[in-house]
Amino acid sequence: MESAACPFRCDGGDEPVIAARDRLHDMPGRFQVVRCRTCGLMRTTPRPTPGEIMRYYPSDYQPYRVAEGGGASTLRRIAQAVIDFRTETVPDMPVGRMLEIGCASGNFLHKMQGRGWQVAGVEASDTAAAQARTRGFDVATSRIEDLPERFEGYDLVVGWMVVEHLHEPLAALAELARRARPGGRLAISVPNAAAWGRRAFGENWFALQTPTHLTHFTPATIRRMLQEAGWEVERIMCQRIISDIPASLGNLLADRFPDSSRMQKLRWRLRETGLAFNLAAYPAAYLLAALGQTDRLTVHARKGG
Repeated sequence: MESAACPFRCDGGDEPVIAARDRLHDMPGRFQVVRCRTCGLMRTTPRPTPGEIMRYYPSDYQPYRVAEGGGASTLRRIAQAVIDFRTETVPDMPVGRMLEIGCASGNFLHKMQGRGWQVAGVEASDTAAAQARTRGFDVATSRIEDLPERFEGYDLVVGWMVVEHLHEPLAALAELARRARPGGRLAISVPNAAAWGRRAFGENWFALQTPTHLTHFTPATIRRMLQEAGWEVERIMCQRIISDIPASLGNLLADRFPDSSRMQKLRWRLRETGLAFNLAAYPAAYLLAALGQTDRLTVHARKGG
């Protein structure tokens, strides 16, 4: 474990926000989230070191799985074609070269390659990166700050629910700006720690995900981090997704009834309702997104001059 200072080097101290445990894989330990009194950025500290963190990403970690047929399910593809969930949303721009950070086994690389993009990726998991390479993708397993020099000159950089996992997010985003072409674009998503769900569910909030989520962003703090890293924020959107609600409710019920095997099973079932729940409740998701209160953000930015 290691202590983590505020990336902005603020000196006003921190205040505790919440202590939580691993909800994805039920690994032991409790982890403190604090808020910087100066800038408001929230982070997990103490946190697992870079050498220790990968044990919290077991082989069955969902993003590492190769989707059947190299893409999403039929229902998901149809839903995404009809409804703008604002999830993996990229800027409207000409096709070019794209780098994905946290590319896992390459599902999004496959999707964008099918649209004509020249794609490459970065992935921390050796296993997931190897899966992506078997699909023909150029994927590095280094830190973003240590990427081989061939990984440069990108028109678009993307990272879906990745930046919150990075030990040095400010340095990584600055390196990605250096690797992008002049006028290059960035599209990322992060959990929204300003959403009502964090306040309502507390340590049971599904998007909290300690200890793998090391930084907990609000619209204001992700904007500042991108600006400090050399990106000009163009748009911050709340995703029209509320599937974290049943997952958080499942965590809450399992916590309230720890000795009930029925509640433990219900927890997993609620977590898996995802797409079906979101389709049924889409009007509510649309409204909450318009109010800035859904649990995930998508951000578009342009490399600064």
